[in-house]
Amino acid sequence: GFELAISQLMVNNLSWTVGYSYTRAEGNAENEFAHWYEMYLASVYGTFPARKTVIMPWDQPHTFNMNLNYVNPLGFGINVIGNIGSGLPYTPTDSRGRNLDEINSGRMPFTAKFDIKSYYDFNFKSFDIRSLANSTDSFASHPYK
Repeated sequence: GFELAISQLMVNNLSWTVGYSYTRAEGNAENEFAHWYEMYLASVYGTFPARKTVIMPWDQPHTFNMNLNYVNPLGFGINVIGNIGSGLPYTPTDSRGRNLDEINSGRMPFTAKFDIKSYYDFNFKSFDIRSLANSTDSFASHPYK
């Protein structure tokens, strides 16, 4: 894979970073029991899977990351960190758990997560005090839209 990132250091109280990465995760077994399950299913259903390279369950080819930071000299600031990624793979199955297609041939919808933190710094007597407000929002696209 590869990664591309662009950053702006603090200018006018604002700094930011954006990045994109493309990766692929492929192999012949997604966990230590994968081949045992294949042999078990072969004995139950009489099907033998072909030996080949498959997409791993943690494969997320496209990932976009961002970080935005604003710091005001009056004592307040805000920070936003975000991540958007393509959906993870899955294996389509029927109601009995039999594979309907190749292993990890389906794709879940994309996912996103954003964390926002705001703060205000003030002095009380000889103490420096920071009040914080945090928020996290995660969502995924709807597969039927």
